[in-house]
Amino acid sequence: MAGTKFMRSMGQSEANLAKCNMRLYGADNNDIQLLGVIPVIITDVVTGLQTRQIVYICNKASTLLLSLKAYEDLGYISHNFPSSHYGAASNAATLAA
Repeated sequence: MAGTKFMRSMGQSEANLAKCNMRLYGADNNDIQLLGVIPVIITDVVTGLQTRQIVYICNKASTLLLSLKAYEDLGYISHNFPSSHYGAASNAATLAA
């Protein structure tokens, strides 16, 4: 999930968003108003590992929130998380829409 600032940093506008019928709720149980989605490929520039993700765009998000699967794909955590310790050090990722 990300906000409109992230969307614009990717060179996208609301007109470019794919429609999404899913409903998301925050930790406070309030409805998160989704504007749409952007498919992205995120690449760690140090390791070359990639993940393909759907980023949900909303008005209230201030940063990019990545899924557990994205962290696993990029090698930041073990696929066995949280049952095993994993020491991946890179956190230099780039995004492509």
